[in-house]
Amino acid sequence: MKRLALLALIGVMACGLAACGSGTSKQAMTASSEASSTAKDSGADESTSASSDSKADESSDTSKDSEESKDSSSDKEKTDDKKSDTKENDSKKEAKADKPKAEKKETLEVKQKVTTLSKAESNKKADVEAKKKAAEEAKKKATEEAKKKAAAEAKKKAAAEARKKAAEEAKKKAAAEAKKKAAQKNEAEKKTNLKSVAQQYIGKDVQGLIAQIGQPASTAVSSSCEIEGGEEKVYRWNGFSVYTLCQKKGSAPYIIQRVR
Repeated sequence: MKRLALLALIGVMACGLAACGSGTSKQAMTASSEASSTAKDSGADESTSASSDSKADESSDTSKDSEESKDSSSDKEKTDDKKSDTKENDSKKEAKADKPKAEKKETLEVKQKVTTLSKAESNKKADVEAKKKAAEEAKKKATEEAKKKAAAEAKKKAAAEARKKAAEEAKKKAAAEAKKKAAQKNEAEKKTNLKSVAQQYIGKDVQGLIAQIGQPASTAVSSSCEIEGGEEKVYRWNGFSVYTLCQKKGSAPYIIQRVR
């Protein structure tokens, strides 16, 4: 643009010189035409040159912008890398700082788990012991109940046996008593009968009575107070006695006198 203005100025100056000088108008016009042509050519060259310069400037600006963009991108990348490194370092520091806490937490969790497991195992063992003890108590109680029941049954059986034995003994005793009474009764009846039989032989020979009721249990002999030279003899049976008298001592018969 500066070149165009300069060439235009030169053209104007040439026209002025032509009008003021002594040359012909033809020369002035020629000069003006040449100046104009030169100005045109120069303007065209200047335009081309300006366009080229403009393009070069634009290319330079673009290149500069690209370089600035690259530099800016590089700086941004460096900044991002630096931030990333800083963030990574911070993360590492935090991780390093949190590691003891995490380990402590993990240790506490492990201890809690161990404590929980130990407590559960202890509770389980206690439950087993309690069940075992309860089973033993139940078994012991059942054994005692069985012993008591067996003792009660034995006592009951013994009582029943005792009652049965007592009943049998009583029955036997009663039978014996009854037998004894019957025997006594029979004996009394027999005595009564024998005595009655003996009474029937009063005045008769005692040998007839002996033949009827059997031998006496005992005898006793004494001299007679009623007949001189005579002899009295007493025959004793169970329950009564028979008194006899013979006319002459040591000679038969002995006659029954009385029965008592």
